Amino acid sequence: MEISISKQQLIAFFGAILLLIGAFLPVLSVPIVGSISLFNNGKSDGLIIVVLAGIAIVLAIINQIKAIRFVAMVSLIVVLFDLYKVYSKISDAKREMSEKLAGNPFGGMANAMMDTIQLQYGWVVLILGCLILLFGSFFKIVNSDEARKQVRGAISEGRETPVIDNSPIVRTCKFCHAEMPNNSLKCNECGSIN
Repeated sequence: MEISISKQQLIAFFGAILLLIGAFLPVLSVPIVGSISLFNNGKSDGLIIVVLAGIAIVLAIINQIKAIRFVAMVSLIVVLFDLYKVYSKISDAKREMSEKLAGNPFGGMANAMMDTIQLQYGWVVLILGCLILLFGSFFKIVNSDEARKQVRGAISEGRETPVIDNSPIVRTCKFCHAEMPNNSLKCNECGSIN
């Protein structure tokens, strides 16, 4: 039994693995608390990302590329929504802290503490995983040998497919053996139709 994996499956599998890994990487750094991942012990949307990545891995293995498209789009929407949600919460917290501690002598220290809250590299891995998963599901990569075999097989089966023409620009007439353009049906010398 021969198992063949297409490049498209391999790319989708790699994107799903990146997505899975990204769910456990730090996405936010908060003073005193430390780094927080999107998974966060299964309490946030990280669990959804882990499940979607697992589904994408299985779909890549069984070569269900169209289903991977849906999973990739949902994953990207969830990741971008979470990124927006986290970024807006950080901005709101900084603004609210500045307003509440406007006259407080310790306001500068609180603002400095808020400025140390940062987005981490987990977002890059998550978004990259989603984009690679999308790329793998939308763009079929076929090498030229496979394309030629598919065209030859289609021609021998009588299906209508675009034919790749690698022949020279000129050909010879079947009747008078004169050279004629490859795209011409009628010979200029003898007038026969080839």
